[in-house]
Amino acid sequence: MTADGSRLWVAFYDRAYGDCEASGCNDITVAEILDPASRSPAFQYTRVTTSSMPNLVTSNNPLEAGFPGDHMWLDLDSEGRALLAWADTRQHAGTAPDEDVYYARVPALSGPAPPPPPPPPPPPQPPPAVRCQVPRVIGLRLAAARTRIRRARCSVGRIRRASSRRAGRVIGQSPRPGAVRPRGARVNLVVGRR
Repeated sequence: MTADGSRLWVAFYDRAYGDCEASGCNDITVAEILDPASRSPAFQYTRVTTSSMPNLVTSNNPLEAGFPGDHMWLDLDSEGRALLAWADTRQHAGTAPDEDVYYARVPALSGPAPPPPPPPPPPPQPPPAVRCQVPRVIGLRLAAARTRIRRARCSVGRIRRASSRRAGRVIGQSPRPGAVRPRGARVNLVVGRR
């Protein structure tokens, strides 16, 4: 199975080709299962061998008679392609077939591997919380200070008057400028008067 779980590979000896059932040949088929955990997985079959031989008997080769065994190995390369090794009997040299181990890559080297499916999109993130970032309003007239506070998603809190040469202007505020508070937080002001 691929690391992301999107594909599963299965390899097996198959007698479904030609007269394999009668002759006893053992061809190899690889099945690629797409979305194996879903309710409707898709199957793609690839015939790996076309010339496998039947199990050896004494009349074929008395030194190597017998079944090579159901030995098959399957792994994946870094691109998610199947790497397959299996026991088989084929005639390579001379007239008698020999037992041996063979390997293949599915899909074969002639073509690139199909691209892996795209990863699922990340779950939607909630929008960031709207906050009040307290603006600097010291030195502004009261009306301008109110407007700036509201634009910063804050609200005007208690307004206190204090004697000052700067009548009608904000001479103090709480909380301090730059503080981050929940939306609608109150900003208290001190306004100068004569």
